Amino acid sequence: MLPHGHPHRCRAIVEESENDREERILAILGIIGTVLNLLVVIFVYIYTTF
Repeated sequence: MLPHGHPHRCRAIVEESENDREERILAILGIIGTVLNLLVVIFVYIYTTF
C-alpha cells in the first residue's frame, strides 16, 4: 500500500501527458506552416499576375 501523503503517478500517465503536449505543439506548428504556405501562394499569385 502507498502512504497517504504521497500521490503516486504511474509512468504511463506521465508519458501520456508528455505525448499530448508534443502532439499539441506539432499540431500548432502544422497550422502555422499551413498558414505561411497559403500566404506565400497568395503572394506569388499576386506577384505573377500583375
